[in-house]
Amino acid sequence: MPDILSVIQADGGMVTVIEAQQGPSGPPGAGVSNTLVAQQPLGGHRIVIAAGLNGADHADATDPAHFGRVVGITTGAAAALAEVTVQSAGPIDEASWSWVPDADIWLGTNGLMTQTPPSSAAFVQRVGFALTPTRIWVDLSEPVLF
Repeated sequence: MPDILSVIQADGGMVTVIEAQQGPSGPPGAGVSNTLVAQQPLGGHRIVIAAGLNGADHADATDPAHFGRVVGITTGAAAALAEVTVQSAGPIDEASWSWVPDADIWLGTNGLMTQTPPSSAAFVQRVGFALTPTRIWVDLSEPVLF
């Protein structure tokens, strides 16, 4: 049961604050993810934007309409209108990757990740960094508009 605290304000009013208790932690190294609906066929390990009600679509740094809408990286591919898991924080492993460790990962075009932001970008957004050649840490940053 959460703790209930009463705080008396300087003007004499009273505010009741409910302090939530922390729930059980997930497995070590677990990330934060959500299930969305693919608005078109989506590739696995692609950066996506929020699209429609609970939807996802490939993000693109050359499209200014995608500014501020990145929600994470797909953990697998999905057909149009199928559910897709999108990870917004934490580790993702993929044996086929060959990232440069300790370097940032950026949004590229068509949902692709890159370690060099595209020169034609309308905005740049860091989505994480490489821990090893085959493991990244998803850590969405604020986008910067050009």
